[in-house]
Amino acid sequence: MEPPPEDPRFLVDGMAVRLGKYLRCLGYDAAWDPAAPTRALARRAAEEDRVLLTRNGHAGEEWTPPPRWLLLAAEDPVAQLREVVGALDLAPGARAFTRCIRCNVPLRRVPREQVRAPRGVLARHERFWTCPSCGTVFWHGSHVANTCRKLGVAPPSAGA
Repeated sequence: MEPPPEDPRFLVDGMAVRLGKYLRCLGYDAAWDPAAPTRALARRAAEEDRVLLTRNGHAGEEWTPPPRWLLLAAEDPVAQLREVVGALDLAPGARAFTRCIRCNVPLRRVPREQVRAPRGVLARHERFWTCPSCGTVFWHGSHVANTCRKLGVAPPSAGA
């Protein structure tokens, strides 16, 4: 399930890694390198056509901003997510939980019969996804509902 080409791709700085994880939960391509200085991230964002999300307010002084970037005002990652959603007019629940939160790769649907998971999980869930990169198996359990509630988005539909 590849995202439409108009979806923004993000690069977050070390001060916003949790925001990056939340963006992945919502199905957006989000990358980070917590050890990289903002100037290196700005260059990478420009090269990869990504939106740089940063709390570093020294643009123009210490680093040259890429064509697309957003200076985050909030310290709280959920509030940062609201800033990004508002500034870029995103539909935060449209593709929730369609991307591996570890690898940043779109997930693939996998038949239930091919899933290796605890019996209780198999008994309670019908739909499963896997990451083609790391092999992690995902399902829409209570962690999905809890994360959606925390982020203020509707959980994915049962058919998703």
